[in-house]
Amino acid sequence: FTEWISRFRCLIHYNGTAFDIPYLTAKCRKHQIAFDFNSFESIDIYKRILPYRRYIPAPNLKQRSMEEFLGISREDPFSGQDLIAVYTAYLGRSRYEAYHTGPSEESPVPSPEQLSSLLGTQGRIPDISAAALRSLLLGHNREDVKHLPALLSLLAYADCFRGGFVCDGAREEADAVQILLCCKDV
Repeated sequence: FTEWISRFRCLIHYNGTAFDIPYLTAKCRKHQIAFDFNSFESIDIYKRILPYRRYIPAPNLKQRSMEEFLGISREDPFSGQDLIAVYTAYLGRSRYEAYHTGPSEESPVPSPEQLSSLLGTQGRIPDISAAALRSLLLGHNREDVKHLPALLSLLAYADCFRGGFVCDGAREEADAVQILLCCKDV
């Protein structure tokens, strides 16, 4: 991973400053891998739009909410919050399988309803293989990464407030006001 990522100069992420980069840094430290994420230019979309949250018509700035705001639909029905318990269960199940039984047969990936009822049992997820739990986690992360390029359009909010545009007019519509912006000459 570190060899592959070293080919790049810039990391683009969504709330990676608070979660992904510290997580990866800790894993590198734990496994005695010398790697400095500070050597990259970092574009954290979440941090860049955070000061303008009141201008974004969404309930919060979670990645899923921003995807919905932009009209992006996900196949993955789970929130990051849902998957905290799944990740914990995955770690426990994979350790158990490694030491006691070996990898279990592939069990089906639970539906959102099944997962909700299983999570309601004090965070324990019985009778689901580590492979099925891993599939849930990877599916969620795959969609996060897949939709990241579209989230770059949210940076336009920050650009507007930094003065990169001038108002070129406005028009009123039935339920909104459309403001026309043009880039300033540089």
